[in-house]
Amino acid sequence: MKQLYVAWIEFQRRQISMAPHCGFELLFLPVERRVGKLRKLLTYLHNAWKTLEALRAMRVDAVWVQLPQVPLLWVALFYRRFFNQRATVIADCHNKMFRPPWSRFPLGISLLSRCDLVLVHNDDVLEAAVSLGVPRDCLEVVEDPPASFGTTPAQCGSFKEIPRPWLVFPASFAEDEPLRELLAAAAAVPDQSFIITGNVRNCREPELVAGAPANVHFVGFLSREEFDGLITGCDAVVALTRFDGIQLSVCGEAVGAGKPMLISDTSTLRRLFPAGGVFVRPDSPDDIASGARELMARLSELREAALEQRQELTARWFQTRGKQMLELVSAPLNGR
Repeated sequence: MKQLYVAWIEFQRRQISMAPHCGFELLFLPVERRVGKLRKLLTYLHNAWKTLEALRAMRVDAVWVQLPQVPLLWVALFYRRFFNQRATVIADCHNKMFRPPWSRFPLGISLLSRCDLVLVHNDDVLEAAVSLGVPRDCLEVVEDPPASFGTTPAQCGSFKEIPRPWLVFPASFAEDEPLRELLAAAAAVPDQSFIITGNVRNCREPELVAGAPANVHFVGFLSREEFDGLITGCDAVVALTRFDGIQLSVCGEAVGAGKPMLISDTSTLRRLFPAGGVFVRPDSPDDIASGARELMARLSELREAALEQRQELTARWFQTRGKQMLELVSAPLNGR
């Protein structure tokens, strides 16, 4: 069975981590953020054409699409309707799919019922999907698997001038990230280095970047090799969101790397990642700073807890998700 997972994004760990267990190939097609409507429309048209070309060239049997980019769902359903009516369509839905503006996007939520399988990342998102009318029988909860970084030693040469300890915050500069609060907290712990990855052009408040404390280092969007080296070579990972119901991708990366986390105190993250971290209120610079100090004071203890959590969560994912995934995907295809 030929499978292709298409995501209109530059990179995301979830797909990389799932691929060995699910058997799909990957196609990443980035969409620029914070650009004009015409340019974004042209990018969507370009990506739609490239996606359809790839599906037709491979004669794909199972199409995986990452949402909330709703036009990508249209392409997948168009491919099944006109080129392979036996194809399976799997929608892997980020929590944004079920929040405005994407939840109000025309022919978005209403078309999820046309998919053979709709994946959501946790039980909170499942409830949101059902409340918006997505049929329960096509929904399946599949959390991010712990990331796998192989056995390659960490390559951190690009950052060797930055003083230790390193706390890495992989940023997308989305609305849920408490960047202002994190920078204020960093100013209160000048003996720790906060390394922030991601394209700073996506930051809605560029003055925050310009006025950041001296111990904050914006290193831009990194290649996969550089990012993997930074995550596996850092002392701790910062995983902050203002919103409950969100499973942060960086948490799976931290777990996979066996790194302690400075993590938002939400019910979802406490349930999914109970060990190996210090939970803080994301809206409180004082609490974030206090948590950073506690994390460093307990670093050895938290490292051990993080490694134990990695073993437990990896085994659980393989048992409850990974082994069942191919069967779930194959069932609609075999039933036609």
